[in-house]
Amino acid sequence: MTERLLPAISACVDWAGEAEPPPVLEVDDLALLLGVHHDCGAHDPGDWTVDDVHEVAALLRERGELPDSLRGTWLAWCDHLVLSGRLQSAESPRRLRAAVERVDLSPDGPVRSESDPLTAAAGPLLDRLGYQEGQEPVPLPAYVPAPVTELDARAGACPTLHRAARLAAWVEPNRLLCPETDHEALCEEDVRQAAEALDAAPDEVGFLFAVARSAGLVRTTYQHAMPGPAAYAWAGELPGAAADAWADALAAMAALPGPVPFLVLAELFLSGQARTPEELVSACGPGAVAEPEASEEEVRRALEVLVCLDAVQEIDQGSYRTSGLGDHYVARHLRAAGVEVPVAQPVPWLPD
Repeated sequence: MTERLLPAISACVDWAGEAEPPPVLEVDDLALLLGVHHDCGAHDPGDWTVDDVHEVAALLRERGELPDSLRGTWLAWCDHLVLSGRLQSAESPRRLRAAVERVDLSPDGPVRSESDPLTAAAGPLLDRLGYQEGQEPVPLPAYVPAPVTELDARAGACPTLHRAARLAAWVEPNRLLCPETDHEALCEEDVRQAAEALDAAPDEVGFLFAVARSAGLVRTTYQHAMPGPAAYAWAGELPGAAADAWADALAAMAALPGPVPFLVLAELFLSGQARTPEELVSACGPGAVAEPEASEEEVRRALEVLVCLDAVQEIDQGSYRTSGLGDHYVARHLRAAGVEVPVAQPVPWLPD
């Protein structure tokens, strides 16, 4: 058991001691669960998605007969993360709990698939990082980040993120979520009121709510929405808060299917060079786009959206490079995945 798991287990035990009614919680079960979660590549015990539930369950099934108390402990862990605000992903709490309730834990359940479509799609990136099987991680060159004040200013100037932040302020102190859905959504009357407050169409509110949740500007429990940690950090003018919220919400703001935007940004960041759409196609592995013959078109579409969101800059002759915010996004997400991204200090007399 790693040192990181011990505080997480202790916090859950403390929470369970005060919860009413008392949940099923066996410390040995929780240690097993979080240990397998860590073995699956998780870098934070609070970072869970529905896909993680199925991957962890598949590894648990390989152990044979499991304790009868395991599912109850897993549900208690899920409730602890959601109700105490420790869930690190933007996953729907309702969907996450439903996945834990339903996942097959019997020894004769589904066998874990050896192939991962996302791993194949990210193959070129994993090769570059040295994270393919049999490889050693490759040290990355240091990059010079833009000043935090500049990043925060540019993030705050993003219209979509700004409106999501206004929505987060509007939900304070909390709003009851719609009970009829399997995911988190505002009630119909609150959607109407939020649209009026934001001077937006009602059908835009759901999108802004998703952006706010991804940014950490809004967090949800099973029944309520409330301002999230990013909203308080931004309101308190914590340096880097707006830039971090922008980076966490970029995928939701882009609203493009698949991993192409991330793969394109990662290639631009790691190469340190401007690239044309044709050159960026090679960064997308098998399955990254639905139709391989349309790969360049998908890359161009992603670049257009990323330019609008200030993640990428178009320069001469149809080439693109990452912006300061784009660099921040890639560095933040690589670090979250356990990749060391060294930082170099700027040289004052060198031009940008």
